[in-house]
Amino acid sequence: MVNAGTRVGPTYALLDSGANVCAVSNDLVNTLNMNTDTLTLNLGTFDSQKIVEKSVASFHIENLEGTLRLPVENALVSKFLTTESESIITNEKIKIYDHMKDIKIAEIEDKSVGVIL
Repeated sequence: MVNAGTRVGPTYALLDSGANVCAVSNDLVNTLNMNTDTLTLNLGTFDSQKIVEKSVASFHIENLEGTLRLPVENALVSKFLTTESESIITNEKIKIYDHMKDIKIAEIEDKSVGVIL
């Protein structure tokens, strides 16, 4: 769950051990009417560096039971977080793996990733 203060909504989160910033989808920002700020960042890629202004949003991530709440500050707002060819794992998809047969995943209607942590 993403808690944006006055609005809360479910989304899938991608845990990216290689990421050095968090990101949130523009769609989720709009759906939850999140407040955004603009930060000036030094954006570095493999072959270039440039100064850019990016929208950021701060919010909390919560588990479905409401027993865990973690702050996320200044997540970059992005139009795309994953490619269209990527898909969320579902209970139906994991049935083929014997070692995962007892695992039940909480599924939500919107199958897109809304947050990268």
